[in-house]
Amino acid sequence: NLIVWRSEDDIWYSQRAGSGWTEPQNISNTPGVSSYPQGLVYGGGLRRKLFVLWTEKLGDDYYLVRKLVDLPPAYPNIREVSRVTEPEATGA
Repeated sequence: NLIVWRSEDDIWYSQRAGSGWTEPQNISNTPGVSSYPQGLVYGGGLRRKLFVLWTEKLGDDYYLVRKLVDLPPAYPNIREVSRVTEPEATGA
């Protein structure tokens, strides 16, 4: 669960955390006017990313801006384990 929005001419996002939300993070943080954000979360488990696209107004010109944000793992207590190519059996 994640939300992307515009506030005070910047683009922000926050994630669901338990019964609340994480501290909002400013994605754009530019001197121009950022608006019309769109976001997509992809990946899973330990490698989730947020792809955000928005319109940026600088002077009289408009630009499409994209940003890729690394998200914290969906399961913070799980760590990545190295792949074993030659497993060994133990025991008697």
